[in-house]
Amino acid sequence: MCIAIVKPQGTIISDEYLENSFDNNKDGAGIAYAKNGHLYIIRGIFNKEEFIKTVREAEKVAEGDMLIHCRISTSGRINKENCHPHVVNDSLVMIHNGILDIGVPTKSPISDTVIFIKEYLKDLPKDFIKNKSIIKLIEKTIGTYNKFAFLNNKGESVICNPQEGIFENGIWYSNNTYTYGWHNIYVDYDEFDDYLEDYIHCLEDEDFELLGNYPLIDKESWELIPYDISKNGNERYILLQEYSQKLYSAYLNNFWDNYQNLFRNIA
Repeated sequence: MCIAIVKPQGTIISDEYLENSFDNNKDGAGIAYAKNGHLYIIRGIFNKEEFIKTVREAEKVAEGDMLIHCRISTSGRINKENCHPHVVNDSLVMIHNGILDIGVPTKSPISDTVIFIKEYLKDLPKDFIKNKSIIKLIEKTIGTYNKFAFLNNKGESVICNPQEGIFENGIWYSNNTYTYGWHNIYVDYDEFDDYLEDYIHCLEDEDFELLGNYPLIDKESWELIPYDISKNGNERYILLQEYSQKLYSAYLNNFWDNYQNLFRNIA
């Protein structure tokens, strides 16, 4: 799912919120901030204590807003290069929460965010975040499920689809995974339903062929994986059809559409 956070200078984010954000999105963290007209990016953090320490050290020197991101991989390898924030140009960086419907190649080494920057954002004017029409066009392109946050070298931030996130004590969070740890009982399943619905919509032909009729949900990463009898009885996994008949029906509709297209192409 990932979480993107915009933290203005002078606001306070607790260790608990940082811990929850990292624990719920474990595939690499990063931050960005501005100082003296320059952008500083620290990313590829895979240790929770190091992540919190990095945020605390940056708070002392950051001028303006700070971007914070914790990743769950939905495309691209789990490595430093796919961790956020990502460079858009020499005076602008961004973080992203969501899954972009842009046809990411199967087993792509780079994430959908990196592809989107290369194909759509890198050639825009350097100060495009100041242009409200461009921001509206980006929001229209990515849809309401996706959320972007940009930061320039002056410490100024702009959020695409801010209304889809949460403002708390002056800080913007792209979703509520900062509020609970996996040790807690509470989980907002409505949000995961929305996530899984978009996830299913973005699956490609090869994904359906791999997953088959009865995919499992991995409840730690909230990704679909092929059914495996050895995972029966493991609380980490649940059949998609047992989790939600509505989502399972959506999955099957896309699954059979895939095979109809396959047979049509063969014929």
